[in-house]
Amino acid sequence: MKVLHVEDNVAWFNETILPELNEFCEVVDHAVHFSAATEKLEHNTYDYIIVDQSIPIDDSGSSPDISNGIRFADHVRDKSPGTPLLILTGQDRDEVTERYVEDQERVIFWDGQDRGLVKVRSKSRLLSALSLIQEAAKELSHVESIELDIEGSLSLKHLHKRVIKIFAKRNGAVAAKVEALGGGLSSSAVLRVTLINSSLQPFQHALAKIDRKTEVVKDASNYTNYIQKLPVGSFPTLLGRYFAGCADMQGVFYQFASDYSADYFDVLVQDHARAKIALEHVFQILDCWEQARMASSVQLRDIRRKLCSDQKFADLQEQFSDIDFEALERMQIQVYQSIQHGDLHGKNILLTDSGVQPILIDYGDIQEAPCVLDVVTLELSPYFHPDIADNFRPNPDYFEFWFDDSKYINNSPFPEIAKFLREKKQERAILNKGYVATVYAYALRQLTYKDTDHQTATSLVYAATKKLTQ
Repeated sequence: MKVLHVEDNVAWFNETILPELNEFCEVVDHAVHFSAATEKLEHNTYDYIIVDQSIPIDDSGSSPDISNGIRFADHVRDKSPGTPLLILTGQDRDEVTERYVEDQERVIFWDGQDRGLVKVRSKSRLLSALSLIQEAAKELSHVESIELDIEGSLSLKHLHKRVIKIFAKRNGAVAAKVEALGGGLSSSAVLRVTLINSSLQPFQHALAKIDRKTEVVKDASNYTNYIQKLPVGSFPTLLGRYFAGCADMQGVFYQFASDYSADYFDVLVQDHARAKIALEHVFQILDCWEQARMASSVQLRDIRRKLCSDQKFADLQEQFSDIDFEALERMQIQVYQSIQHGDLHGKNILLTDSGVQPILIDYGDIQEAPCVLDVVTLELSPYFHPDIADNFRPNPDYFEFWFDDSKYINNSPFPEIAKFLREKKQERAILNKGYVATVYAYALRQLTYKDTDHQTATSLVYAATKKLTQ
């Protein structure tokens, strides 16, 4: 276990604390004030942090102050929210420290139990306090002993593995099989996790999304606020978030049926008829969102911002020196808006081997957006997503005529599906400009990725600009 101790009394640390910690910790770092501690945290990942409540702010000769310890604890909670923290106080806890401990979130710890990550102990009970760290070290070693069988070429970082192992420990598993389920352009790892019991038999299947805290919290929140309103059977059950000792990395886990072994992209390559039926089911599932749609008038820039931030857009503009983006993005667009999945490509639509009933996964991009966003994603993702794009390489001229429905359908690699999606576009758009504007935004987003077809994206941007300004 790797520990950071923050204490301005260096002699006391070296003589009293360090010998004890060295008995059960592989690495013990030390900082003497707030600034040094934040510097250590910026460049290291710690399994546990101990901080004296009263520390100096920096090396300027300032006196230790009890507010600085809590300030550093706040910094840890902000930058490394999964890191357990032990605050050492004087004889009495002050009101701020008491409230700090009372208000903390309870999480699933290394022993599989729900508890807070922040503990407070008096220095007068030092040996008792350090026994907490020793016990945590034992619990962490049990977590790390869980075996992960990682399939194929999948490569996971240490903290990704720890997230999975904590989930396994919580559920009484001795091992877990892990394979990639999602993929492509997202920073998230989307995984299938199969837990193995002590008899070496699989007993639970889960879908995991592992990413930074902000992305995982958004995913879980969108599940609660939006996904649970969809028809039963179209989404998995939320099992919880796991992040104790994982710095800013978190995992959200969902119950997963073992027979969901294919996705929409798999089927699109193999069986167009089955793929079309799957899409029909998808739109039936999403109908409850569509029923709540509202008409609105927005600027083109408002649609573009749903998919491509101002900062990323600014970096792209020099590629299109012949386009007056300032005037273009002020254009007023009439659209229907509703809740959209926001990333409804084929890897996020899972199917069973025996049927076409889909479940939807990956909820980090759910938002209110033009009602055609999910249609646009389903139309265009086969040409951009790295897991499938090599299967479909139409003539580059194809995308110059993207907004000509007859040419789009007749020259499509899957014309019946193309026709179906254009019919859905007609149902969801007030006027065609809302659809064109959404394609424009989607194409710009593809240009922000390194591993997409930039030539196709550029063609779509020009085609959309031409259509919007006719």
